[in-house]
Amino acid sequence: MMTLIGALACTLRVLWGSFAFSNSVCSGDFWFGHIGFVTFNTTLLMKTWRVHLIVNTSMKKVRISITQVLVITLSIVLAFLIYIACIQGLANIRLDYLKTYLGRLQYRYDPICKNDQSGMISALYVIEAAIIAQSGRLWYFFIIYLLSLSSSFIIHLSSSFIIIKLFDT
Repeated sequence: MMTLIGALACTLRVLWGSFAFSNSVCSGDFWFGHIGFVTFNTTLLMKTWRVHLIVNTSMKKVRISITQVLVITLSIVLAFLIYIACIQGLANIRLDYLKTYLGRLQYRYDPICKNDQSGMISALYVIEAAIIAQSGRLWYFFIIYLLSLSSSFIIHLSSSFIIIKLFDT
């Protein structure tokens, strides 16, 4: 359900961007994009983390309920919402125009969204990159576990690639 909410927020960001530029469009684009991204990827990360704990660690006897995963996911998203609200209050996200000189004393003004806190925005992107990196790390360990189960898996995988390559030519 949370994954669906994240996907809907990302879709709203795309639809929101189709409106004419204004201060509210800049703010909505910021909110829908980041909330959608974090909600979608955090839910997938928590589900992968749950599988990782069951499969790859010595915690096979420990039960992690869906409620626990949901509480962790909601706490991460809530902390992210608070951080985004701080950015919205301090960064002054607004509509501005980029002036481009075209030659012969002609200028073009392109609308862009500006903010005053580039450091906080950069930290926001670092947090999002950390979510992606952690997801990739968990998937790496999961794939290594699958490969270690049986060497026939590797043989089957390589034979599948050979068959695909034969039909591709």
